[in-house]
Amino acid sequence: MPAHKTTRTKPSFWLAASRDQARDTGMALVLISLIVFLATKQQRYVTIGVLLLLVDMIARPFSSRRPDCGSAFPLSSAPSCPRSC
Repeated sequence: MPAHKTTRTKPSFWLAASRDQARDTGMALVLISLIVFLATKQQRYVTIGVLLLLVDMIARPFSSRRPDCGSAFPLSSAPSCPRSC
């Protein structure tokens, strides 16, 4: 028997998603809230959909996996990261 214990570390389910998968999930949540609005005619589902869309669009520039890539302020005039990011 080996003297050391081997542990396998799995990446977190939430951190394993790609950027495209996160974007698609956000858009799916917006679509679901708008479909629920069409079925129920309750204004709060439009508000929820708009808020989800804003979160989805605002979170994208800050979701870079590489902290040395690009600026912390995506709307600033700082030079952007190279294409390899």
